[in-house]
Amino acid sequence: MPGHVIIISDAQHNQIIEAHSYDGGYGKVHEMPLHAIFKGIATCDDLHAAFKNGTALKRLNSKGIVQQTYQQFKILKLRSLWLT
Repeated sequence: MPGHVIIISDAQHNQIIEAHSYDGGYGKVHEMPLHAIFKGIATCDDLHAAFKNGTALKRLNSKGIVQQTYQQFKILKLRSLWLT
């Protein structure tokens, strides 16, 4: 996902926030569950396991069809500006 950022907004409920393009059927900033974004990835633990195992991510479009496959991705941890 070169240049794309997905933020885990609620790890307990496996929710993400992203700005997704029109070609995926969205064209907006939205919050969605992980299982609606990646095929076979329902939880943050699933995403972490895919990263550790080098498993490709299969990106779903708004109709639930695999649109793209990403062989590599990064997981970064950011410190909150609001929590100290």
